[in-house]
Amino acid sequence: SKDKKFFQGVSRGDGLVGLDYSANIRQCCGFQDKLVVVPDGASDVIEIKGEVYKNLGEFKRDWEPKGFSNERKFVSGALNQLDCKITLERHLNFLAYDVRGINFATEMDKLQFLVDNGFETLKDSTVKLDCKEQTTQDMVCAVKNYMGRIDRSKLKFLVDGIVFKNNDIAWAESFGTVDQGKRPKSSRAVKFPAEEKASELKNVLVNLGRSGKLIPIAIYTPVNLGGAMMGRASLHNFGSLIGKDALKIGAIIKVQRRGDIIPQVTGIAQNGTIDIPIPTKCPSCGGSLDWTYDKDGNKVDLVCNNSLCIGQLNKNIQKWFETIGVFGFAEKTIAKLTEMEFDGEKVITCISDMYWKLDEDRRLSVKHPFQKYEFIKSELGEKTYENLLASIKSVKEVSLPIFVEALGIEKIGSMAKSIVDIAHTIEAVDKLTVNDLLGIDGFAEVKANSFITGWAARRNEIDNLLKYITIKESTMASNKLAGKSFCFTGHYENPDRKTMESMVVANGGKLGSVSKNLTALVFDGASMKGK
Repeated sequence: SKDKKFFQGVSRGDGLVGLDYSANIRQCCGFQDKLVVVPDGASDVIEIKGEVYKNLGEFKRDWEPKGFSNERKFVSGALNQLDCKITLERHLNFLAYDVRGINFATEMDKLQFLVDNGFETLKDSTVKLDCKEQTTQDMVCAVKNYMGRIDRSKLKFLVDGIVFKNNDIAWAESFGTVDQGKRPKSSRAVKFPAEEKASELKNVLVNLGRSGKLIPIAIYTPVNLGGAMMGRASLHNFGSLIGKDALKIGAIIKVQRRGDIIPQVTGIAQNGTIDIPIPTKCPSCGGSLDWTYDKDGNKVDLVCNNSLCIGQLNKNIQKWFETIGVFGFAEKTIAKLTEMEFDGEKVITCISDMYWKLDEDRRLSVKHPFQKYEFIKSELGEKTYENLLASIKSVKEVSLPIFVEALGIEKIGSMAKSIVDIAHTIEAVDKLTVNDLLGIDGFAEVKANSFITGWAARRNEIDNLLKYITIKESTMASNKLAGKSFCFTGHYENPDRKTMESMVVANGGKLGSVSKNLTALVFDGASMKGK
């Protein structure tokens, strides 16, 4: 803040909303609640990003004997304590790595600012790799040599890789970003080889996805990978489990955590003797299954094509409410609702039913086939019913990108934002073709077809949902910059760069990186050092 004092500490959360850890973050070693050195021109609010960790040596010595087996969960539990004295007793550390609100010339300047203000950083382990007049292969060798000298077993915290950045911040920012602004092109994350262990495959279960695809789940003897016990992993599709060389029950499999997070089966050390049974019916609705095939005619996925499959419906309902920001819908509660019958008919058969068939206030304005709400209340319990209704009514307006993403169309996810960039209304989305989508970065034919088909299949549901959910109007000032793209680099004060970028978007333009398609590169000559 203006007085250089700490005023709030929050978790990353979903990127927009996080938890307030202000009291507990103060209990961490390496954290400072007042800045000593602040350069001229700094913003009124300065944001310092960092990670909270527990020294691994201390954790194994002091806390594993007390029953704590996972360092990450230990840290999370300590930060979530209501009593900050308990957090203090856990002796956590705060390591700072980024600053916003101050214009630095280099990444090393940024680190020095953190050091000067007393924060724990990685400055002592930061290595500058000189890439002047070097080939890409030279840089690859330098990175491999640097990472090869690191013994992770001797580090005081868990780490799955290294991020390499361009030291010159203005030059780095001129590269632009990918993944809808989430990842800078100037940085590279390089992962260490994942820890791998052998385990015996005990069984294969079946999971039903939102699109109706059946996913085989490997159940194996639990092994400790990166401080966490793992005993199950996705096998992705049943097509890979048929044929003479297919995986069998009893096999000794190789297991690792991709990115030190997601468990996966990476190979077979020795195959088993018992064939894995291939499902013949949907595990949820009992309906028939169809195979999908690759371009060579090989079987890939088993899919339940029953449009009324309860398993798929449950996952789609949960996806919808989670995405639009409605909380309070546990999986068991949704399943109870979709299994409920009244006069021999299902009460909930689609997402929009969750709105008007649960809300007794709509009885007078909507012709309701189930006019006995007391039945639903008695099945759920009156308190649960009231809480669910309050949750549903808590969100009445969403942006179009969120609306599109919440529909759960296969293969789309957060790419909904890119679709809405070229189609700003529901009616405009209706008119999109596969060729239109192929012009969007990240869309190939499979993904484009998936969206067009999925949107058409949900069109009636979309109209029903729009009776209860309003699409927020975009705040576009004009379309003067339609079809044009801009990249801003350098340091600006009045207006600042974010304000100028917002002006471009508000007037129909796009933000891009330096390429042949860029309309203009806008830079501050005073800070560009003659580039």
